[in-house]
Amino acid sequence: MYPNESYRAGKLALSQYGYASSDASKFRNASPPGDNGDIFLDGKQMINPDKTPIIILTNKRTASASEFLAGAFQDLDKGVILGSDKSTLGKGIGQRELGLPNGGGALKLTYHEFYTPSGRCVQSKYQQGIKDRVPLNKEKQKENIFYTENGRTIHDRRGIEVDYKAEPKTSLLSSLLSSSGAYFEFSTEFWSKHRLTPSSNSDFVVDDQIYNDFKTFVLKEQKRGNLKLGEAYDNQHLLENIQRFSVETKLQDSNLIEQSVANLRENVVQDLLKDFGSCKEIIRSELEQNILAQQLPDSELMGRSLESDELVGEAVRILEDTDKYSGLLHPN
Repeated sequence: MYPNESYRAGKLALSQYGYASSDASKFRNASPPGDNGDIFLDGKQMINPDKTPIIILTNKRTASASEFLAGAFQDLDKGVILGSDKSTLGKGIGQRELGLPNGGGALKLTYHEFYTPSGRCVQSKYQQGIKDRVPLNKEKQKENIFYTENGRTIHDRRGIEVDYKAEPKTSLLSSLLSSSGAYFEFSTEFWSKHRLTPSSNSDFVVDDQIYNDFKTFVLKEQKRGNLKLGEAYDNQHLLENIQRFSVETKLQDSNLIEQSVANLRENVVQDLLKDFGSCKEIIRSELEQNILAQQLPDSELMGRSLESDELVGEAVRILEDTDKYSGLLHPN
């Protein structure tokens, strides 16, 4: 039903990438591609991958087709993979859902895997929640090792690991506000009260007044119990279990324990809220992006964020440092 088929990419001559012309009239009078691969009558190669430094930005949400592209550049040493996470997601399989008879659900069939030019599989290992499972022979399975064109070591079934890991400034409070929907809720409320023209959207910035309004909104939602910021340090619900245990077992000091837990939660929240001062630029930028996201197309929104994006800034610094860029593409 699903025959075993393999598809491989070949290396083409640079002339087959195509030529471009800056003169728009040339497009109308362009001759068909010739034997040498020329597409237009004049102009030169748009990009030469052998001479143009390239950096591809990734993170843990980079998945599927974007991973295959990054892997191809990495295998052939045609570009540097840079990201804030150690590797991409690792989604390199194709699946189909087949309905079972008698309305009994469905079968999800994995029918192909994707490999990069070196032969490594993009799909990450599936551990079923168990880290580094050991096979029955008690010996760790031997991992396949692959190499880039320049001889750099790369690994199989780990997604695409970065060549250079950047460390942008982060804010735990900002991450919590994003995951809890606080940015989105405030942005929706903001647009219900403010009607800006399209031209003013392009000039919009989050000033101190809007920033303070957002801080007030967060404090109000936290007090109402809608955010529960204290759970950031209690993801296993340890404090909640301690508090419940002291009550259920009728410990003499249960009231003291309950008060101590409440005080600890309050201290955690107060510590988190300090990020409003120490990480103002991170929170302000994220808030601005969320507000504008409801009015601007993704392309324009992305363009606005480039100047302040730390990963983009790091990429530019590496591109300007030819020795560093070259060193990342060659083994030590």
